[in-house]
Amino acid sequence: MKPISRDCPEPQAEGHSPPGRTQKSGSVHTIENVADIPSSVSDQDNSEIDQQMERMLCTTEVVCIRTDPNRVLQLLCRAFQLMAMSHTNHSGKLSRCLLKFHREISAVTFHPASYEDVLPLEDFNKFSAKNVKNLVALEDLGRGSTGKGWLCITLTKPGSAVCVLKFDNKHAKSDKLVHEREMWALMYPEFSNMIKLEQWSGTDALVMPHFATVLEHEREQYKDELRDVLTREFMKNGKVHKDVRWRNIGKYRSKDGSIVLVVFDLHDVVNYNVDAHGDWIENALKSLYDG
Repeated sequence: MKPISRDCPEPQAEGHSPPGRTQKSGSVHTIENVADIPSSVSDQDNSEIDQQMERMLCTTEVVCIRTDPNRVLQLLCRAFQLMAMSHTNHSGKLSRCLLKFHREISAVTFHPASYEDVLPLEDFNKFSAKNVKNLVALEDLGRGSTGKGWLCITLTKPGSAVCVLKFDNKHAKSDKLVHEREMWALMYPEFSNMIKLEQWSGTDALVMPHFATVLEHEREQYKDELRDVLTREFMKNGKVHKDVRWRNIGKYRSKDGSIVLVVFDLHDVVNYNVDAHGDWIENALKSLYDG
């Protein structure tokens, strides 16, 4: 969820994992696992969040959306009314903010900065290391049939590292994310130290690298490489990716400078069965290029 300044036109969606808008169109980044140093723009650590949660729980009604959805809607409507009143009376002084996730803490808070403030801090060549406690949600990457993704940054220096947080649509403890983590380790062992299943804001989340979008005008040049990836990473491991679409295909620059394709969203990976799947790779390519 990203605020867009009224004074600035909305950026184009070409250069980023759909429907993201952050990365410069056509750019390809490396993925470097780095240690993170807290930046001065990072606000509070998780111990302070614990104290804030205690105060919030003493004064704020807590409602489960599954057991009382109508009450949740009432509370949301009340909040929107207050926001509208605040905007009417103080629109010139409203501060913008972004969602902030916390590792091993059951809270989602707000980071007091605008999208435009945070954007120059990001470094797509850096991936967040294991000591990160807080992630700011820079962009909503959309919701699929099983998961919800956010493009996040660490607000560290000298440049904020970038990663993707993927949550299960329905379950706080997610067997689907466990399966996806296992498939990453099998198909892409080079990322095994980066793909992590952790607790973020009270629920399971898969922490993954971000991959640049394969733009429409360059897709034809990657056709043979895509066939090789599906054969080498999936078929030779006895697996089938059931949802090969351009939104699930990305690229990155390897250490030797070459551009490498990655087919992700691995919760739809299943064991190969010749009767059920046949020549699935050629069928997938035909759907991508002729469909």
